[in-house]
Amino acid sequence: RSPDPDLGLAQLRLLMAHTRDHGALITILQNNPVAGERLCTLLGTGKLLGDLIDRIPEFIPRLADDEAIDRIRDREVATSRLVGILDSRPGDDAKVGTIRRFVRRRKLRIAARDILGSAAPESTLNALSDTADAAVSAALHMVSEPDVGFAVIAMGKWGGRELSYGSDIDLLYIHGDGTTERGTQLAGAL
Repeated sequence: RSPDPDLGLAQLRLLMAHTRDHGALITILQNNPVAGERLCTLLGTGKLLGDLIDRIPEFIPRLADDEAIDRIRDREVATSRLVGILDSRPGDDAKVGTIRRFVRRRKLRIAARDILGSAAPESTLNALSDTADAAVSAALHMVSEPDVGFAVIAMGKWGGRELSYGSDIDLLYIHGDGTTERGTQLAGAL
């Protein structure tokens, strides 16, 4: 029943090839037909979803739980949680990896909710925009000190809260204190 069953089958094969424990995945699919059906729908919807599920296979059992799919933290809670996690990471590489994993996990939950029909299109666009807000806020927290006079302004689809899955974020940097060199340095770090 997916939009592209051949793509879904190809992505399921890749998922099986990349999964360390085939038995656990097969058991989930056998014992949880709702999760299996929803997995097939998502895998046959687009390559992005297949890539995300391949990287986050622990999401598969949650596909049978409507509450787990529908639960997307709002911007403030997501940002606060992400910043808290970043503060516990030892170095910049670990922090950047944390932000990337955060974005991938949120995109997967948002897409599942969207494709499975439990979210209005406007809610999906807002959730994707909230994800960008949280990621950029966390990155800004990572590279700058409080009250340095540096800000990031959301432009384009991001500023209009209309981000889609493939959208880039358009942004504008504002730096009011210090030298142009410091503003450029912060923008590059971000």
